Amino acid sequence: MGLGGNLQNLDDTFRPNDILQNDPNAVASGLYDSAFTFALGRFGAIASNFNNAHDLSPLPQGTGHTRNYRYYETEVYFQDSWRMRNDFTVTYGLRYQYYSVPYETNGLEAIPSLNLADFYAPRAAQGPLGGFDLPLLNYTLGGKANDGPGLYKPDWKDFAPRLAFAYNPSSDNGFFGHLLGNHKTVLRAGAGVVFDHPATNALNFVQDQATYIFQSASATTFGTDNPTDSLQNDPRFTEIGTIPAITPAPVVTVPFEPFVDNGVADGAAQGQANYAIDSGLKTPYSITYTLGFQRDLPANFMFEAAYFGRLGRRLLAQADAGQVVDFHDAASGHNLVGDFFDLSQQLRNGVDPGSVTPEPFFEGQFSGLTSFIATNFNDLTVRGDLTDTLQILDSLGFPAGIGLHPQFGSNVYITNKSYSSYNGLLTSLHKRFSHGLQFDLNYTFSHSIDNVSVPANNIFGTGNFAGGVICDITNLKACRGNSDFDITHIVTANYIYELPFGHGKQFGAAAPGWANQLIGGWQVSGTFNWHSGYAFTTVSNAFPISFANNAPAIFNGDRSAIATHIHSDPTTGVQLFADPDAARAAFRGPLGLEGGTRNNLRGPGFTNFDIGVAKHFPVTEKVTVEFRADAFNAFNHVNFGLPGVSSGALNGGTADISDPGSFGIITTAAKPREIQFALRLDF
Repeated sequence: MGLGGNLQNLDDTFRPNDILQNDPNAVASGLYDSAFTFALGRFGAIASNFNNAHDLSPLPQGTGHTRNYRYYETEVYFQDSWRMRNDFTVTYGLRYQYYSVPYETNGLEAIPSLNLADFYAPRAAQGPLGGFDLPLLNYTLGGKANDGPGLYKPDWKDFAPRLAFAYNPSSDNGFFGHLLGNHKTVLRAGAGVVFDHPATNALNFVQDQATYIFQSASATTFGTDNPTDSLQNDPRFTEIGTIPAITPAPVVTVPFEPFVDNGVADGAAQGQANYAIDSGLKTPYSITYTLGFQRDLPANFMFEAAYFGRLGRRLLAQADAGQVVDFHDAASGHNLVGDFFDLSQQLRNGVDPGSVTPEPFFEGQFSGLTSFIATNFNDLTVRGDLTDTLQILDSLGFPAGIGLHPQFGSNVYITNKSYSSYNGLLTSLHKRFSHGLQFDLNYTFSHSIDNVSVPANNIFGTGNFAGGVICDITNLKACRGNSDFDITHIVTANYIYELPFGHGKQFGAAAPGWANQLIGGWQVSGTFNWHSGYAFTTVSNAFPISFANNAPAIFNGDRSAIATHIHSDPTTGVQLFADPDAARAAFRGPLGLEGGTRNNLRGPGFTNFDIGVAKHFPVTEKVTVEFRADAFNAFNHVNFGLPGVSSGALNGGTADISDPGSFGIITTAAKPREIQFALRLDF
């Protein structure tokens, strides 16, 4: 960058063309080509992005869309309580909700012609090779404003019943009467169905990001393969804000087929992706159930314990209809996935790439293809990365439609293909305010399981696990594991204590006014939070099923190898695992369409104390001044994040078995101690 800044100010006596023409080594290396192209301010290419109006004409550069979405929520609720006895009450109810399908009021809405099943099923049903007559996806105008179909169909059957009871036994006869009676005990239980909102922000987000009709792009390349010609003829940078003429916007018509030229799709070879809403989407819901116990205890104490369960169903998740499909070669009787499995196994066993046993499936496409893959895509094959291998083969002329759909490398839909289960035991000891003291002490023992934890509107997900995409839409259990946010043990506490000094207190009740201003009105408060580590996952840097699925590694079952012990490694930094080499060796990459277990690792625990001190200064009967000092993370305890996290978050990490230099390395931590002061006037 500094070199370029200096060279731009040189006069015409400096002639880089002479160097390029007389120094073949410089030209061959490409060094001067890139350096002087930048240094002389030459434009190699111009790329332009366009927003299109409702009539699909391009809007002026620098302007954006204003989209206005409309939908309606209708809810009707009935509830009644029946006191069957003085100490037993039953509550029952029924909620009905109808949420209309969101639509863009000005018609800036586009929908795909194929849903997930329409796109995937023909591929799965092809069977033997040949006759790749796959349907191609196109986009057209949709929504109420265009008198077209909506993003999905409305759901008219969202009925949510609820049933609960409360029992407050009054008898004090016998052992259980003395234990539970005197109206000091309450037993509660209940169950119900809860429907979610349809996450319209996630659905509308797709329309703003990937519709093809209302967004388009074009580019003009000025440079050639000859660096001398490029330097002589490419447009030159003259001043800030001045660029060559903007590339004209492409003409968009509907229906629009992305990545299709004259009926031939080539998006998979380019690694292109699509993102859409499945037209079969329905409202997610949960089934909840609980059983609780509450008991008043002496000295203003109260104890509560409750079991709570929640089963999430039809939850929003991304699913890839363009995932790898296993194909069969009728001539050899072999399958794509099986032969790639065998080839990966050969290379992992140390067979030289030039000496691998030919795999009939690949040899049936091109003679010598097995050796070609082993030699040129050795790293991908050893890792078990079938998806990336197929994409490269497609770009080299592999028969279209084998393994990947030729139109898209990934075709991701927002679907209902996620589910979850949560079970938790929640206990609490509460002390009501008395003698200047109030506190709560809580303990939770819980477990959360799901097959995806990433928000549905996080397009192609995050760096964690499967990027928000179900690992295999034909086997949803393959991704079932601990939730990203799963924590087994949680202990929290909070307290407020008014020091017993000053007027109206145990000590110094008769102190003079000046002394009361010093010793009275002091209050100490604080919170405590401790929990065990978050679950996190391995990744293999292999994509056997989908481009949006970095498959978890396969665990060999040796739990002792993945024992954690945070320590400082002089070479790599803070290390989570006691023996990182042994921990990494406890996993291997996938073979075929394998995928390991999500989130089978545990990160470091978390401990935090917050302490506050306050002093009240009464000025008049109605005016009080309060001084307060708060220390967050008062003891400056270091709470480490998970490996593979770089954004400052403490959960959602990964351990990449393909990278020994980063495996188990922790680079983030929670905030250190912070102290703040405040002065408040109450009147």
